[in-house]
Amino acid sequence: MKRKVTRRHRARNDNDLLPLFAWADAFRQRPWARSLAAREIQRRGAYPPSTATLYARLAGLHVEED
Repeated sequence: MKRKVTRRHRARNDNDLLPLFAWADAFRQRPWARSLAAREIQRRGAYPPSTATLYARLAGLHVEED
C-alpha cells in the first residue's frame, strides 16, 4: 500500500535562524568572582559569598581582588 507523505512545516533545525557560533555570544560569560579558597569555605560552611571571602582573607589564604 502506498502512502502519500507530505511536509507541511519547515524543518526545525533551520540554519538561517542561528548561525554556527552566534549563540555563544548570547551567553554572558564572567570570571569567578571569588577565589578557590572562598568557594571551598562557602561550600563547606554554607556561608554567603561575602562571608566566605572574608573568612578566607582572615585565614591568610590567597584571595583575588575584584
